[in-house]
Amino acid sequence: LNGVEIIHQILDAVEPRAMAGTIIAVPVVNVFSFIHQSRYLPDRRDLNRHFPGSRSGSLASRLARLFMREIVDHCTHGIDFHTGSHDRTNLPQLRGDLADPETRRCALAFAAPIMLNGKGPAKSLRHAASALGKAVLVYEAGEPHRFNPDAIDLGVDGALRVLHELGIVDRPVAPRTTLEASRRTWVRAPRSGILRLSVSLGDTVERRQVLGSIRDVFGDSAGEIRASADGLVIGHTNHPLVGQGDAVVHIARDAARPPERETDPSG
Repeated sequence: LNGVEIIHQILDAVEPRAMAGTIIAVPVVNVFSFIHQSRYLPDRRDLNRHFPGSRSGSLASRLARLFMREIVDHCTHGIDFHTGSHDRTNLPQLRGDLADPETRRCALAFAAPIMLNGKGPAKSLRHAASALGKAVLVYEAGEPHRFNPDAIDLGVDGALRVLHELGIVDRPVAPRTTLEASRRTWVRAPRSGILRLSVSLGDTVERRQVLGSIRDVFGDSAGEIRASADGLVIGHTNHPLVGQGDAVVHIARDAARPPERETDPSG
């Protein structure tokens, strides 16, 4: 839902008659899931694993093809707004193929707290659009079923920075610093029980650091959760009841400041 509000605020902020170019805004792509408050379609398929879609496949494949034809084919750049799922929350972050110069340029302009390099899951919107030469960013921030004001504010400011960088709107937004990482890992629960986390989004952690504890229903200790690597906490579960093997804390490894942007000598 954060993405819906981000798009509404972007549209409120821009003046169409002063724009150079076109913005295509899609507040809701998967109407079925929006109504039922689930990422899955009625046939239990995840739309974001069925791109670029097909004319005669499942409902997910047909919706994906429609979106590619009616939206993606008409765009040069895209920002896909996501939140965490399954009772998880995400530190505001960008994901994209940062080896592509145009995608990197947009990611640096957006300036989320951290940007993660990668091509995206197979059959995701980002993967399919990138294969067509589109520069696509995914903004992951906050949690499902609610508005997270900080995540929304960062998303609106970042998107306006990208629009300014592309010359579409003349609306400069104050610059921000960002970190970059190419590797990330989930720390999983070694035991089932009741979770008490001792870290928060944005915390820097060291390998073997205690991230939380798991207790049984009587309050007795059932084990500790420790970081598997140095890094930055970019996501965690919000659900206090965990099963053995559940993903608990998401760590971006070796997060660092990206190289300074080079100035174009041509002006």
